[in-house]
Amino acid sequence: MSVSDKDRLDLRQAFERVFGDEHLAEVVMNSIPPIPFHEFATKSDLHAGFGELRGELKADIGELKAEMGELRGEMGELRGEMGELKGEVRAGISGLRAEMGEFRGELRAEMSELRGELRGEMGVLRGDLQTAMAGQFRILVGAQVATLVAVVSLIPILS
Repeated sequence: MSVSDKDRLDLRQAFERVFGDEHLAEVVMNSIPPIPFHEFATKSDLHAGFGELRGELKADIGELKAEMGELRGEMGELRGEMGELKGEVRAGISGLRAEMGEFRGELRAEMSELRGELRGEMGVLRGDLQTAMAGQFRILVGAQVATLVAVVSLIPILS
């Protein structure tokens, strides 16, 4: 049953008679909304609604906790995998360092060998050059001596 405007007016007038004060009757009427009483929510309606909300919230919280547990498990797995990868990378770096040490040793040995070969070849070239220069020097000295002998032998003829 809905309350009509006439019903509200009758109620207001009744409040005026009971309270004997027009202003007080107006305050009471303004505090009562103009809607049917069957649409008002009672305490039991609110408790039932809150109960449903609590149940839904508990279910949602339970789901979130389960998902958080799964995420924690996945994070643990990822940490384990990262640890394994870290170990593999460290092992790889150690292996590379060892290989680089071997290559460094081999390179030093080859460089030392090449240095020795180069010194030997330079010694041979130095000897060959000295021999060639000595031969050239002898030829040059011989030519000079021959020229000097020829000039000296020409002096008595020219004088």
